[in-house]
Amino acid sequence: MHLPFVTADFAQREDGIWRLIEIGDGQVSDRPDSIPPEAVITLLHKSFRD
Repeated sequence: MHLPFVTADFAQREDGIWRLIEIGDGQVSDRPDSIPPEAVITLLHKSFRD
C-alpha cells in the first residue's frame, strides 16, 4: 500500500497559540527507521492534547 506523506512546520507563539508555518510534500522529511510510525503519531497526538 502506498501512503503519501506531508510535512508541517509549527511554531508556538509566546501567548501559547500554535501557528502553522509551512506545509510541504514530504520529500525533505523522514523519521528514523528505528522509530515506528505509530510512535511518532502517538507523540504528536499527545503533544497537541497537552
